[in-house]
Order: sequence, then C-alpha cells, then structure tokens
Amino acid sequence: MIKNLIIAFSIILLHSNLSNKDKVKWDGSVKLELTDYRAEPNWEITNVVHTATRISLGYALKKNSKGEIIDFTAQVNSYFYPNKSWYKKSSDVPLKDLIIHERLHFDIAELYSRIFRKRISELKPNKNIVNQLTKLNDSIGKIFRKRHQLYDFETNGGLTKKIQKQWEDDIERELIELSEYAVN
Repeated sequence: MIKNLIIAFSIILLHSNLSNKDKVKWDGSVKLELTDYRAEPNWEITNVVHTATRISLGYALKKNSKGEIIDFTAQVNSYFYPNKSWYKKSSDVPLKDLIIHERLHFDIAELYSRIFRKRISELKPNKNIVNQLTKLNDSIGKIFRKRHQLYDFETNGGLTKKIQKQWEDDIERELIELSEYAVN
C-alpha cells in the first residue's frame, strides 16, 4: 500500500491593473504598473518603492508501506503582492524609470524560481529529500537576496540608465537560457 504525504511550505523573499488580486503569479506577459502598488508607503524608511515578491515552494512526498520515500514532486512559483507593495508618489525619481526598475525585481524572482526548479530536477528521491529541499531553499534564498541588493546598488535604483539596461538584457538572457524551467 502506497501512502501519500503532502507537506508544503514556502519562503518569503521580499524584495496592470491586475484586477483585485491579492497575489499575481509571474507571467512574461504581465507588466506591473505603479497602480498595482496598493499598500500605504512606509514613510519611516528612505526607500522610494517596495516591491513584494515571493518564491513559494510546495512539495509532496510519496512513501511506500514501510514509510520509505519512493518519489516526490515539487512546485515553485514566483508571485507579486500588490497589497504589500508601495511607492512614494512625492518622490523625485521619474515614475517611468521607477516602474521599469521594479518590473525587473519581479523578473529576478522568476529567474531564481527557474534556478530553483532546475536544481530540484537534479534531486533524486531519498530519505533526506526534505532536508535537501530545505537546504536548497535556503541557498537559493541567499543568492536571490544578494542579487536583488546588487541590482539596486549597481543601477542606483534604476537611475543609472546604461547599467539598468545592461541588467534588463542580462536577466532576459538568463530567463531565456532557463526557459525549459518556466511554468506554463
């Protein structure tokens, strides 16, 4: 007798009018607009904008009658959260530049979802699979956060247009390279 055990957990990585959705799954055709940023700005910090994205991981384990893991499936998705995202309208940053920069944060979330999916595809069912998924989750999270920080630093929040364009091109290329790990 085969038993199925479903365990799901997710990580939050913070970094259109999309109707009234609470979350929006990444889709190459979705282009965020500042009207999608619905939360009240946090005036206590200097940030001009906050784009809330999340990479979620869910997985299911299949066990045999002895309780041994014989198979697993995993699902990774990237989301944007309009009700947790905000911008300061009184900012001196040009709004056109701001949204272009912020859209790429969502694309970076998808890039790391694809990297995550690729790494998961290389795993084999075993008794330590949950531990392996947890460690993978942690390592992807760390490099994801570092990449976001580097992006903001190098582009000066999108104000250094030449570097911003270079980042856009690089992320697009990387997404294409990992297109087999896109979710339809």
